[in-house]
Amino acid sequence: MDKLFERHDIYLSEVPMAYVRNFMHRIHWDSRLIIIKGPKGVGKSTLLLQYIKKNFDADDHHVLYCSADTNYFATHTIIDLADMFVKRGGQWLFIDEIHKYQGWSREIKEVYDLYPKLHVVARRSYRLTMDRPTCRGVCFIMKCPGSHSVSSLNSTLVLISIPLLWTLYWNLPTSFVRTFVHYAIR
Repeated sequence: MDKLFERHDIYLSEVPMAYVRNFMHRIHWDSRLIIIKGPKGVGKSTLLLQYIKKNFDADDHHVLYCSADTNYFATHTIIDLADMFVKRGGQWLFIDEIHKYQGWSREIKEVYDLYPKLHVVARRSYRLTMDRPTCRGVCFIMKCPGSHSVSSLNSTLVLISIPLLWTLYWNLPTSFVRTFVHYAIR
């Protein structure tokens, strides 16, 4: 577990804070189980790390961020991790790349049932389906906005002024503008 806290500190030290998406404020962080999904490259992992950095002290061991695609999970289960974490006073468990852990949905549901004071926030791939009998109905699922083709435009939309958008509209090919406007207003 100490190794996980070391990695947690490394991840947090490297997360950029210059731009924090306002999408963060639309998530119901008070929910006990949150699943965040969205297209590749829209900043889901960064969102988790930024939330931790903004809301917890750097040396706070009540929160842990880890990735399910590390070697730790070759010899430990999510339930083992949650058990050890809660026994050490843990309250917020953030698990990235959860879809890479076989049977994750069933174990997350068991953690939810076993530890009523633990908040679990997991990040998974957009295209994978969730096991219906396990997590559905007990978690808050948040879809991270964006798309593969225009995610960088979508994520920086806030920085584009109306006059610039009007200039782009009249000077760029019509197909590009339709795509941009479609993703900008949805």
